Amino acid sequence: MHYRERTTADILEYARMHGGKLNVYNNTICGHDYLDAVETGKINRDDVLVQFSLDGAQLYCNKESDCWIFVYIIHNLPPDVRYQKKFVIPAGFIPGPEKMKDGNSFIYPVLYHISALQNQGLRIWDASTQSYIPHSIPFVFVTADGPTMAMISGMVGHSGKFRCRLYYGLPGRHRDRDGHYYPVMLKPEAYDVVGCDHNDVLLSDLRRYQQGVLTRYQDTLIKLLRAENPTWFKDRHLETGLCKQTILSGLHSGLGIPNSFLLNIMHLINLNDPDLLLGLWRGTIKVYPPDNLEL
Repeated sequence: MHYRERTTADILEYARMHGGKLNVYNNTICGHDYLDAVETGKINRDDVLVQFSLDGAQLYCNKESDCWIFVYIIHNLPPDVRYQKKFVIPAGFIPGPEKMKDGNSFIYPVLYHISALQNQGLRIWDASTQSYIPHSIPFVFVTADGPTMAMISGMVGHSGKFRCRLYYGLPGRHRDRDGHYYPVMLKPEAYDVVGCDHNDVLLSDLRRYQQGVLTRYQDTLIKLLRAENPTWFKDRHLETGLCKQTILSGLHSGLGIPNSFLLNIMHLINLNDPDLLLGLWRGTIKVYPPDNLEL
């Protein structure tokens, strides 16, 4: 459990000696927001870094996800240990088979417990030093698949115009008469869909979208919550990419919203990209006019 404390100190020392650069970027504690929180005293040496992870599970082949599972993963432990089954701690289970109507009601008891520990602290016996840690605080961040993250973050899902869980503000594009948005950076040829016909977005532009994300999120959330009627709310929902206030905003210790919602590369690399590439290579990928698989 002292791994995070020791390794963080080594990383910060290396960064100070090398102009803020890191030797290797291979772990949670290499993250910019995390290191800033340590440097400013927001995260202390004895605090516990907790990943709260949620995902849907299919119990039967070729069937919609009919249950949801959430677990704790402790990032004070080394990477080669923290993901072992004996250290992945079950946190809760949402049964199916119907789609859950109020996911917050299931995760509320978990967050209530975390909030109590953040407010009161937890006294822990440290066997390695034969002493008490008087006030350890859990510091939480969240990982989830796309649909589950939309539920817990209060943002639109993966088909929304502003779909990014990091809330960078990069607008998507959709085909004519189709409400499903895609994160298309380059403007398609002969494309004039109103509200989606912005110019190409280059990789160099992404840093601009990243700036001021915490302030932008708070400002747009206030704008959404101040909608005076359902019509205004619907318009602002599309305009902001927000559906509601997240239940995680009730926690006092964290990286802030939306910085607590980390990217999910597991589904991207292992599931989503292979599915698209296999369809492309085999000539079975879904196409739309004027594209034609026969050609």
